Amino acid sequence: MESDNLKPNDSKPSLWVEIGRGWEWIVFSIKMLRRVGGPIEIVTTIFNSAKILVSRALRQWRSEDK
Repeated sequence: MESDNLKPNDSKPSLWVEIGRGWEWIVFSIKMLRRVGGPIEIVTTIFNSAKILVSRALRQWRSEDK
């Protein structure tokens, strides 16, 4: 009879349950953004990382031409 307890629940959650889960995800995302410095800090870090990668690639490309 234990296998009856392991069956997945085939019923879909209600709309309110899904809205609650979505709201919890939004709150979690906002809290995490604040912890890492906010969206501006994240974009700045990504931009600086991309700038470093491009400059290294250009430097390597120029040194291969010589």
